[in-house]
Amino acid sequence: MAVLPLPWVIEQEFVIFQAPIARVIVNMVEEQESMMEDLREIGPHSILLAPRAWETIAADVRSRMMDSSRFKSMMVIPPKISGVQK
Repeated sequence: MAVLPLPWVIEQEFVIFQAPIARVIVNMVEEQESMMEDLREIGPHSILLAPRAWETIAADVRSRMMDSSRFKSMMVIPPKISGVQK
């Protein structure tokens, strides 16, 4: 799945030149607002994103982890890292 603006050279490399040679399917996001919904729908094996998009996804994951129950947070992050005391 490719989300970068089309003028980006790296995306052009992957989408136009390498994808046909490697026989892979490339999906493009229609709108920036629907990116997360598209990701869930497609379930890509690899993804090419701008740093800003990675930071947005990481912040969303951290936020959801902090809002989850203690049991769920222990399943994702070991207690030593998450600050949960035994």
